[in-house]
Amino acid sequence: MSNLNTVSPEFIADLFNLAVLALSKDGKVFFLNHQAEYLFDGINISDNLSEIIKADDWVILHHNINMVFYQQTNSDFYWLYRHRIYMVTARLSGHILFLGFNDITEIRKQANSLRQSNQRLEQIEYLSNIGYWELNLAQKIFYWSDGMYKLFALNNKDKTYHQNLLRRHIHSEDIDLYRQKLRDLILNKQHIAGNIRIIDALGSVKQCRYSAAPIYIDGDEGACGVLQDITDYCQSSNKLTVASLGHDIKNHLQLIRLYSDSLMNNRDDNGFASKIAVQVEKIALLLNNAADLARDNTHPNLYPIELKSLLSEICQEFHAAAQAKNIQLLCRLNNTTIISHREILSSILRNLLDNALKFAHRKVILGNNADSVWVIDDGCGISSEAQSRIFERFYQDSKQSGWGLGLYTVKENAHRLNAEILVKSRLGHYTAFKLNFLTKESLPKSKISVNNETLLN
Repeated sequence: MSNLNTVSPEFIADLFNLAVLALSKDGKVFFLNHQAEYLFDGINISDNLSEIIKADDWVILHHNINMVFYQQTNSDFYWLYRHRIYMVTARLSGHILFLGFNDITEIRKQANSLRQSNQRLEQIEYLSNIGYWELNLAQKIFYWSDGMYKLFALNNKDKTYHQNLLRRHIHSEDIDLYRQKLRDLILNKQHIAGNIRIIDALGSVKQCRYSAAPIYIDGDEGACGVLQDITDYCQSSNKLTVASLGHDIKNHLQLIRLYSDSLMNNRDDNGFASKIAVQVEKIALLLNNAADLARDNTHPNLYPIELKSLLSEICQEFHAAAQAKNIQLLCRLNNTTIISHREILSSILRNLLDNALKFAHRKVILGNNADSVWVIDDGCGISSEAQSRIFERFYQDSKQSGWGLGLYTVKENAHRLNAEILVKSRLGHYTAFKLNFLTKESLPKSKISVNNETLLN
């Protein structure tokens, strides 16, 4: 068996992939290994390092050597030599300083490349409203990118890798869809994609596009995916849909015009043709206004409106529909002038009246005072839970059909008018919607009762 006492320090130093040498304070070499000879072009013991390397390179190295001797402490520092980057480890032993030179040039290049890739990913996430995530199934560890924290409106300084943030923020109505897709991804190893809603930390509902696939992470089974906020895109699509729908309907209205012209030429004694023509023109005007408003979702210019005149027109429009359903439409109107936008306000009230007629049993009331308008029905009512959510985008309960955009649009349009929309309801008895203009009075001044219960005073 070999005696370890006979093993030279040079032999041990050569076992490491480092250039190692020992210097005195003035730079004289006391010890070096083969890697050091190669790094410094055949330098020998007793040579002075300051005479082997260029002055500029020696100045920086000498400064760090002096600091170690002066402070009598070990140190690690970077040194650029012959276009290579070295991590220099300085260890002091008495009056001799041992230096190890580790070439980290390639590591630094890889680190810079990785940093640039991460920066590009951050920019892509920022510009596209995208977040990236990973899940290691064996270790139950998540990775959430900065983009995911932005989508959830969370502080990425408090990152957590053991909580399922997506599960926490998923919309309650989409949980079943989420679970089904997760089974397809994890158990069936299927690529999944689709749309889902999340509620961020600020309470905003966001429509998101997701895509995910199974992967292996450090040899463990896992999954990765992206989530993109497409709420703005959906809103733009809705505007385009409204404009396109208006265009298609106007084609049909043109045919109705032709029919009415034909009736008028045949001397329609009952005046039906004239009535049809008037209604067609009203519908065409409404469609044009709706398309214009859909294209421009900014705050419009507000102007004085005679509220009683506008509400009277709307009452007349809905009178026939109410009669057909054996519903009494009561219009309690007061003379007043408000600052608003006629087309947007008309859209809000028509939407509310349309809903009221759907759910009323016998009675619907449209009324106003100096700074508010209300629509009340004596129908099935709305639960407390639903009342807190009916203005959310895409929200629907079991009694509703359609896309769940009507009351969301009402709320958005009310905001454009600097107004607020309020709801009060009792299951099995009534629902009351109130639109307040500018002022914040809690109740209108007129007394309104349904089923012997006072709703608004």
